[in-house]
Amino acid sequence: MNPFPEVLHRPRSGRRWTVGYLTLAILAAGPKLAAQQYFFDRFSVSEGLAQSTVYSILQDRNDNLWIGTQAGVSLFDGVEFRNYSATDGLAENGVRALCETRSGHIWLGHTGGGITRSGAGGFRRIGRLEEMIGSDVTSILEDTAGHLWITTAGSGAFEVMDPGGDPAGMQFRRYSGRQLSDRVFGCYMDDGGRLYFVSDPNVKFLNRDSARFDNLLLNGVPRYYITTTLQVDSRGNIWFGKYNGGLYCYDPTRDEAQMYDLIKAGLTSNWVSTIFEDRDGNIWAGTWGGGIAVITPGGGMKLFNDRNGLPGTKVWTIMQDREENILIGTNDNGLCVYKGDYFVNYFEEDGLTDSQVWSILQTSEGVYWFGTNEGISVMDPAEKGSPIRDFRKLKDARIIFLEEDRQGTVWIGTQDQGVYSYGRKGEFLFDPLINNNIPNMVVTAMDIDRENNLWVGTL
Repeated sequence: MNPFPEVLHRPRSGRRWTVGYLTLAILAAGPKLAAQQYFFDRFSVSEGLAQSTVYSILQDRNDNLWIGTQAGVSLFDGVEFRNYSATDGLAENGVRALCETRSGHIWLGHTGGGITRSGAGGFRRIGRLEEMIGSDVTSILEDTAGHLWITTAGSGAFEVMDPGGDPAGMQFRRYSGRQLSDRVFGCYMDDGGRLYFVSDPNVKFLNRDSARFDNLLLNGVPRYYITTTLQVDSRGNIWFGKYNGGLYCYDPTRDEAQMYDLIKAGLTSNWVSTIFEDRDGNIWAGTWGGGIAVITPGGGMKLFNDRNGLPGTKVWTIMQDREENILIGTNDNGLCVYKGDYFVNYFEEDGLTDSQVWSILQTSEGVYWFGTNEGISVMDPAEKGSPIRDFRKLKDARIIFLEEDRQGTVWIGTQDQGVYSYGRKGEFLFDPLINNNIPNMVVTAMDIDRENNLWVGTL
């Protein structure tokens, strides 16, 4: 399930996209490359999100998106947002951390120290832990042994030995003070199962042999900047985000670190708030107030900020879903979804039937359909030469809606000529059974539901 479908005129969240620009801008390769402008979708309160401050994001085993906000948690199932708060059984205040355990429970850590667990019976607060926590939860992580680690901004860290068990008898240990620290900003794990803790003032790791938290002292990584976040990448490098100190990458094979000054690179902040590695090995460093820097495996850098398309520059979290979308939680601009590297503009001289585009569809075969004021244009990115061709049908129709069903049939909704269908074998049909029920042939809405039923709205 892709929670961000390719049908741009009407995502399943219910928001209708109307594209009425004088030109068509689409992510593709071509000669008319615009200046560095990037494409981000934005989901906020108007799209159903509970609140515009997004602290944490999780995609569970059923492909649902859990989005922790200042007002609770929003659950997106690919169709709509459902919002939950204290009235639904959650602990009070915002959801700062999310974790799915191997038992299938979703754990939620809250501002102010609340702990909630979601399961088959709904939400349940973990009161015994809440009694020990008097500060914000900063992270939740399950280790290789199935133990759950909860870090806090003022109460240390907690190890829960049986996170799937009965909350009344749940066993846990607390680590704080000189043993670790009272202020623990996050817990991270590398591919070998080693646990790292970003604490004040040092980064520490759990030494399993001595059962102690030892300082992580690495050549070239300064301690005079407070570490705010950490990431161990797939190559074994350790990335450190610093408070107003930029980004550092420690290479253990060379025992040296490289510093990235993000202000000199072009952002407006060196306060790194989150680090994430995507499936291609790119490192995404989100900052507080400056946007995002992406470092490629080859050492190149790409910047995203409010000058080139990123809606929010105060970044709480970054993750990648199973459909390869990059999801970005921002402080005041909701959930941002990175959709592509740049825009290429196409005009009528490039083959577009008309400059006003109302609907866009990318089919399951990767072909783009554009509904315009004067019919349909089709673009196959795999074709060489001029990529856009005229559909040669409905040339005098305004095409408002385009949808594809499970059989690969494209359904075409027009402003005043009813509904048509076009099959994979080239069958172009006008079905009287459908159109006889459309008053004046005016289509006001069109969608295909999960059961592959076609829904048509009329006047």
